Amino acid sequence: MRHLVRAIAFGVFGMAVLSGQVLALEACPAGKEGKSPFQAPTAPNGTEFTNILGVMDLSKETVMLKDHTLRIRTVTVSPGGIIPLHNHADRPAFFFMKNGSLTLFRQDCTVPQVLKEGDVSPEGKGTVHWARNDGKEFAILLVTDVVHTPSMDKAKKEHM
Repeated sequence: MRHLVRAIAFGVFGMAVLSGQVLALEACPAGKEGKSPFQAPTAPNGTEFTNILGVMDLSKETVMLKDHTLRIRTVTVSPGGIIPLHNHADRPAFFFMKNGSLTLFRQDCTVPQVLKEGDVSPEGKGTVHWARNDGKEFAILLVTDVVHTPSMDKAKKEHM
């Protein structure tokens, strides 16, 4: 199982990089920095967090990162659905847009950014954002993140 999780994570991001489809959204477009004028929702609407594909206890790996887990999962957002405002202060992640598109609203940017199939977005400690599916089909993301293990346990209990 552990090798399968690694293969999936490396394969997805390797394909995206090799295909030239990587869209780096770490920064707001030049000249568009500033406080977001968009009202950020604080509750999900039509969002399904689905199927944890695998987890790896990082305390048992070479990095020996105590109380942290590498997780890979799919996230499905229905048309019109919203992923509410959240940050990545202690949960770095990458997501790969597998199907559909999402409009991404960063709190430090005056314009939204649209993620399309094949795009990859890094989410680090300075990322505070929310997203909306403005398309007519389900948006499906493949998300890989490093989660503080007690936080992940809480999320499982909340059916995230």
